[in-house]
Amino acid sequence: MKIGLHAVIKDLRDGVVGAVKEMGPYVDAILLGYGLCGNAMENPDELFSSVRVPVFLPMEEDHPVDDCVGLIIGGRENYYEEQCKCAGTMFMNSGFARHWESLGENITGPMASSHPAMMKRFMANYKRTLLLPTPVMSEEEMASSVTEFNETYGLRSEVRPGTLEILNRTWRMAKESVLAAKG
Repeated sequence: MKIGLHAVIKDLRDGVVGAVKEMGPYVDAILLGYGLCGNAMENPDELFSSVRVPVFLPMEEDHPVDDCVGLIIGGRENYYEEQCKCAGTMFMNSGFARHWESLGENITGPMASSHPAMMKRFMANYKRTLLLPTPVMSEEEMASSVTEFNETYGLRSEVRPGTLEILNRTWRMAKESVLAAKG
């Protein structure tokens, strides 16, 4: 998937739905590493109604996770807790940490990378990056990846260990569904 699709909700929805439709004929089930993502994935049963295989969205109890950060931080309560600690938090999962330079362009428009002042204004109210390391990317690698970002925007780094618990639970549900369907 293209990096930064979340910047425009319609682009994210269309991109994910298109990819699911494209993959559907080749697989027994699809697990998405997305949450509601600004409600782009709201009503997944409708969005994926034309796909012949089950589509699994990571769930927290009875609702989809909010987004990829909610997925890795362990759900809505943990996400909210960190937002309350510091409203100006740039959450850093492995994808954001690896691709922050190109994500900035997608968030603020194609001119942002050639106009650093525009990005500085966009980031003016941010105070920290919160690294969410998982086995996908270690704390040390994340810290190294965001050093320039933090220096550029005057942010401090904090760490909260990420978790793959919700993703693993969704994976197990998808596997069980496929195995049950095959009898």
